[in-house]
Amino acid sequence: MLEEMRLLVGSLGRSVPQALFDVGRRAPDEMRPAFRAAQREWMISTDFASTVRVLKDALADPTADTTCETLLVAHEIGGTDLDRRLAALIEDRIADLQGRKTARARQAGVRFARRFVLLVPLGMALAGLSIGSGRSAYGTTGGQVGVALGLGLIVLCWIWAGRLMRLPQEDRVFP
Repeated sequence: MLEEMRLLVGSLGRSVPQALFDVGRRAPDEMRPAFRAAQREWMISTDFASTVRVLKDALADPTADTTCETLLVAHEIGGTDLDRRLAALIEDRIADLQGRKTARARQAGVRFARRFVLLVPLGMALAGLSIGSGRSAYGTTGGQVGVALGLGLIVLCWIWAGRLMRLPQEDRVFP
């Protein structure tokens, strides 16, 4: 969408609001109501700042916030450097997306290991049940406390590992 916006404004010479609404008509279905609301605001007020505010509130996305602010500044200041600004914004968004994909790919092995760690204690418990008098050890109070303590530690470690692996959410800069 950003690249299309860049083409409409830079190459075809459309105004920023007109290009924004043209891009909005071809946006994914879940985004179209936000663009329609922004276009209604533009038709009523012809105030691009309030139009951008409506769009940002409806989309509630960090990339949309940055794009809208860039378009607002370009519309208010004018000039010919909008193409350069949009190109830089596109590069930034692509780099962020690639970084997140790389982080998820690197976490794939860790996610497997996290799941595997659940299977090891279960396998050990099953092996303990089937070998010699292992079954009777679980029948004692000490054995049951040990099992409960082990299960509690597994759950705590599982939660802790999940928190460590969570990728940070991208914050909205211009809410």
